[in-house]
Amino acid sequence: MSIAEAVDDVVSVAHAHVARVDDEGIFPQESVGALRASGLVGLVLPQDAGGLGAGPDELVDVVAAVAEACPSTASILVSHTVAAMMVAVAPPPGLPGLVSDLASGAVLATLAMEEPGPGSLFWAPASRAEPEGSRVSIRARKSRVAGAGHAEVYVVSTGAVSDEPGEVEFFVVEGGTAGLTVGEPAPGLGLRGTVPAPVDLVAAIPVGHRLGAASDGFDLILSTVLPWLNVGGAALSLGIAASATAAAVADTTSSSESRAASATESPLVRSQLARGRIALSANRAYLHEAAATLASAAGYSLMDVLAVKAAADDAALEITDGALRLSSGVGAPAKIVERAFRDARSAAAMAPKADLLYDFYGRNLLGLPMF
Repeated sequence: MSIAEAVDDVVSVAHAHVARVDDEGIFPQESVGALRASGLVGLVLPQDAGGLGAGPDELVDVVAAVAEACPSTASILVSHTVAAMMVAVAPPPGLPGLVSDLASGAVLATLAMEEPGPGSLFWAPASRAEPEGSRVSIRARKSRVAGAGHAEVYVVSTGAVSDEPGEVEFFVVEGGTAGLTVGEPAPGLGLRGTVPAPVDLVAAIPVGHRLGAASDGFDLILSTVLPWLNVGGAALSLGIAASATAAAVADTTSSSESRAASATESPLVRSQLARGRIALSANRAYLHEAAATLASAAGYSLMDVLAVKAAADDAALEITDGALRLSSGVGAPAKIVERAFRDARSAAAMAPKADLLYDFYGRNLLGLPMF
């Protein structure tokens, strides 16, 4: 099966279930199952590990296409892909077959990085890890973990065992680990199918479950987490914006005959639709430009990776806002617009957020240190 055929299959399943997933705030079991069966969960993982060996350019197209059908499913795919890339880049020695399991879909992974509190920073976790012989004792409290309770493994960030300020480590924690507690899911305004939930961890984990060497976590954030999370997040937002744009056009032209005629004759309506479509096209082009640098031998463009999610998130907010203001409020297209409006706001609230990314970008422009 080609990648395009796999995407078509997943999108078909996602379309069939997205309304119920959103209405009931439930995990998109059917569409995530289709993702796992399709091999797309291993899209960018190496072929020698059972992945498809595709690049970041293909990933952003797949995420955007899935997001246009069911943003919650696309968000789960992004979280899994980032976690899987971390494992592939810095494989934990105690879990030698994990990359292959992630590539095949036998294991679904999620990120557990965000922590409670408005001042929490994704690169500076308050969660702690202490050495305990051949194990590491972890005390972690994470918030808004996508797919919590449904993923088989969690990639958890903690302060380093060294206890040195600024040093970070990541550990793979299996879902059945004693001391891992998943709280009550709290589906929010949008992306309700990600069923985000708090996760508490008080457990001793084998030291062989650590990704990479001791205190390597911060480098892993810069080399892997930031670029893949940002291009994936940007693709998610643009997929949401694409669904709103298409639905707004459909709503304008398929409403009652009298309204459709008046709407299509309105310069204000036409200009609003045009602005949204042009913004979507411009941000798609920028996303592909940024994604291409991830595959470059010279290394990714930090400035583009910082900017692309911030720009895409803001564009999606503006596009979905415009689409909602044009909406008739009735019928299937109007329902899609309303859902996209909510999903875009939840996507923009996911770390790293636009304000932080703009600040990082400005620091780089001024020659200031990022952290």
